Amino acid sequence: MSKCDENIDYKKLSDYFEIGFVCDDGYYVTKVKVINIFHESELIVFICEKPNNIEYKQNREYFRVNAKFNCEYKWHTEDGIKTLKTQTINISANGVTIYVPIKEYIPQFCELVLNIDDKKNITDAQYVRQEEVQGGYNVSYKFVGIKESTQDYIAQTCIKLQIANKRLFI
Repeated sequence: MSKCDENIDYKKLSDYFEIGFVCDDGYYVTKVKVINIFHESELIVFICEKPNNIEYKQNREYFRVNAKFNCEYKWHTEDGIKTLKTQTINISANGVTIYVPIKEYIPQFCELVLNIDDKKNITDAQYVRQEEVQGGYNVSYKFVGIKESTQDYIAQTCIKLQIANKRLFI
C-alpha cells in the first residue's frame, strides 16, 4: 500500500464517490456522499453516508466457466524463476482463477502456461484477488498482453464448455 500524498487536499475532492465491491456473484457499485476525510497513519479515511442502493454491473467482457485444466504457474524470485504445477478453477478469455495449494508469496505478475486440450497457451497475468480455501488459495489473475489467437482459443473453449454444461442440465 502506498503512502498518502500529504500535498493533496483531499477535502477539495468531489462530495460524491463511486465505490465498487467485487462479490462471488459479480461486481456492484454505488455512489456515496463523503461526510469527512482525514489521514490516519498512512491511510486516508473516508466517512460516507449509508448508500441508498447498490447496482449490479457486469465487470467482464467475457463470461467465466468452471473448468479444471492443468497449468504451470511461474514467477520471478531473487533466486530465479519459481514454477508450481497446479490446476485452474475457472477461466474466461480475460483471466483465470488457479488453485495454489500452499501458503506462498502471491506475485503481482506471473506467467501462466494453460494446458487446454493438449495445447499449451502461454500468457502473462496480473494479480486480481485471492480467496482462502481448504488446503490453499484460489488466486485470480487477469491476462496481460495475451496474444489474440490465444484469447480466441480460450474464448472458444469457454463456449464449448458452456454448451456442454448446459446439455448436462436439460
